[in-house]
Amino acid sequence: MLGIKLLEGDYDVDNWLKAVRGFENEPEKGERCAICFDRRFEVTAK
Repeated sequence: MLGIKLLEGDYDVDNWLKAVRGFENEPEKGERCAICFDRRFEVTAK
């Protein structure tokens, strides 16, 4: 539609679980979300 190619990243649940370990009880929009966004931005920047 816009001529933009979509690149889908790998689904890396094991490393995500390691990254957010200890933040299981954080509310939505809490620190766990910040960790997830940071990881996605790092991959996107590459």
